[in-house]
Order: sequence, then structure tokens, then C-alpha cells
Amino acid sequence: MTIDLSPSMLKFFLQANVGHAGNVAARLPPARRTEDKDRRNAEKGRKTDLRIKAKVSRDEFDAAWAGRLTKAAPRERLWLALGVDTVTMQILLTDDGGQEDRP
Repeated sequence: MTIDLSPSMLKFFLQANVGHAGNVAARLPPARRTEDKDRRNAEKGRKTDLRIKAKVSRDEFDAAWAGRLTKAAPRERLWLALGVDTVTMQILLTDDGGQEDRP
């Protein structure tokens, strides 16, 4: 089985992680998301925490959030901030948004 660490999968994991933080903090149901300050604050805080932990710029984080980040180094740091260690998995991320098996 091949593990998918593509930019689109990183986007999915980032959005799921931030969404989960919002759900945990929520006081209102998801349908009333715009009224729920606790949810919004938790989501904003989690985005900031991930960006700082990964040591990526706002532009890099925004590109990852949109599924457009192709540079290997910031992708690897974001995956690590999410608890996915590409080195342990023996996967080398490439600057074209792809990945290879580590030699």
C-alpha cells in the first residue's frame, strides 16, 4: 500500500485537524458555525499553532491549506506538525509535490 503525502492529502489533513479542534471547542451545532465564537477561535488558534510548530510562513501555510504547496521542506515540516514523520516512513517528498521511497 502506497502512502499518499501529496499536497491535496496535506490539505485534507490540515483542514480535518483544524475542524476537529473547532468541533471540540464548539458550543453550537455546525449549522450555526458563523455564530460560534468558541469554534472560530479554536480553529484560528489551531491554524496558528500548526504554522508556528511547523515553522512555515503564512504564505506557505495558506498554500498548503489550499492544496497548492509543492515545496518539499515546508510540506515535510507540516506533516511532522501533524504527527506524520516522513523519515520514519522512509518517504522522500519532492519539490514538484510528489514523493519517492527513501533509498
